[in-house]
Amino acid sequence: LYDIPNARLGVIRNGALERVDFPLSGKASEIAIGPGVTEVILDPDHDFLREIKGDYWAPTSLSHVARLAPNGVDRLAAARRLIGRDPSDASIDALVAGLRADRSEFPAIDALDFLGTLRSPSLEAFFLEELVGPSYDRRVAAASALAGLPRTPAIRSALAKAIRPEGDVRVVATAVTALAAESDPASVEAVRRASSIESRGGLIERAAFPVLVERSPSEAAKLLVDAAGKGGPIRRINAVNAMEKLPASLPAVTAALEKAILDPRDRVARSGAVVAAARGEKTLVPALVKRRASAEAGLAREIDGALAKLR
Repeated sequence: LYDIPNARLGVIRNGALERVDFPLSGKASEIAIGPGVTEVILDPDHDFLREIKGDYWAPTSLSHVARLAPNGVDRLAAARRLIGRDPSDASIDALVAGLRADRSEFPAIDALDFLGTLRSPSLEAFFLEELVGPSYDRRVAAASALAGLPRTPAIRSALAKAIRPEGDVRVVATAVTALAAESDPASVEAVRRASSIESRGGLIERAAFPVLVERSPSEAAKLLVDAAGKGGPIRRINAVNAMEKLPASLPAVTAALEKAILDPRDRVARSGAVVAAARGEKTLVPALVKRRASAEAGLAREIDGALAKLR
């Protein structure tokens, strides 16, 4: 039997949440909470409850819990169930109103996937707001959601503006991917701008380099050769990997691949070997043989594979 003297209830009444003391003891406890109540939440702040399995709110209560529950886990669970059961305009509008009211750096609900999967054009304005909002997680989610909506001038403009050196890495990478097929000048320039950004983990480069290769191989070749010789190892690896799709017989690219193969860092050398083989760069066989002489087992296998394709 439970004996929890400091237990409380969250009582949603007339569009607001009240916390009511509700000590638990014995087999059962009762309390009179009065009229006008739309939902009652046991332990609203999760002071002692850690997990409740199953559907523990009635369908008619989901919108109230999603907007007013003090615990973010409860709000998000209710929001996802509500959209899963009833993705009506009324339900969506109620959720969006609650999310707007909770806009902060660390909101109770920081995920927006349950709205993004709807791919509803009616949510464009909301996602545009969140793209520049104070919450990092919501900015990332908004970028992903906007990428899935029918493209409008406002979406193109917002995603292009999001591509900047000081921008969130995941937001920038998502924006680049979303604008890959766009041909308007602002989108094209934004992708070009992204190619010059060296990001943590190389996420932006992995998104931008292949797009630039497809759009402008000659411009991409110059940028990739430059990137392969500068910056950190991850940027160099991304640049080398993107060279695979460049046109054949580019001396500067061949020279850059040779430098990569001979790089003392195995990760860089591995990328150089793989791309050289994929491009059929037979003139790089001597460089591969030279690098293999000092390669450890893993890199040696990659080089052997490359040599087998080129000989």
